[in-house]
Amino acid sequence: MKNILLAFFCLVGISSFAQLDPESEQYKMIMEKDSILFELSFNQCQTEVLQDLISEDFEFYHDQGGITKGKQEFIASIDQNICNFPGRKSRRALVPGSTEIFPMYNNGELYGLLQNAKHKFYFSMNGGPEQKGSVALFSHLWIKEADGVWRLQRSMSYDHKPQIEEVPMAKSEIDLTPFTGKYKAPKTGIVNISIENDNLFLKATGLEAPLVFKSEGRFEIPGSGLEFQFVANANNDIEKFQVIENGKVVEEAEKL
Repeated sequence: MKNILLAFFCLVGISSFAQLDPESEQYKMIMEKDSILFELSFNQCQTEVLQDLISEDFEFYHDQGGITKGKQEFIASIDQNICNFPGRKSRRALVPGSTEIFPMYNNGELYGLLQNAKHKFYFSMNGGPEQKGSVALFSHLWIKEADGVWRLQRSMSYDHKPQIEEVPMAKSEIDLTPFTGKYKAPKTGIVNISIENDNLFLKATGLEAPLVFKSEGRFEIPGSGLEFQFVANANNDIEKFQVIENGKVVEEAEKL
């Protein structure tokens, strides 16, 4: 097992002459499994398909969400964070033409297939319009197990970036520092607000996006219909923010 994982890490992102032809049987098999994994279990929340699709000792490595070990633990995380996240519907789309699949051999015998690709994520809140989430790279190690079935044994999701292009902040002399920090919301959970490229930048589960200045204490995610109103206390310290959609407050986060 250690040898398999080591080979996985070494091959991630490395181009090779051994890349499979998209017309090959093995390439098409992996693409079909990719569709089952994401279209059925992630987009449609038919998580029962994962029972025979991933290995018992499955491990998932996420550059922001940490490590998930075990098949049942992973299925539970999909149920909780994707399928039953309050008010949010998520969707994943594979970037066409981004998939590369490499065969892996042991003494001339094919034992694994390494899939590298890029995918995009979208979300909608409370039945509202779909919005852009992040774009990321991923690597999947598919292993042919003892019963002859190819199952996903290792998964890595990394280099998450917002799909939304950064928009320069409206010219203003405001200090962004008071708005930064960690917040906690009933539905969204932990939200981190930082400064990147002279804009506020929001990071939460399933969402990364710049917050562009709109008016005093109010920012927006461009093109999303979401606005963020920061609220100060009597000492003029930011204590929370409200998420506003279609003129209504749909979420409120307290600063920790």
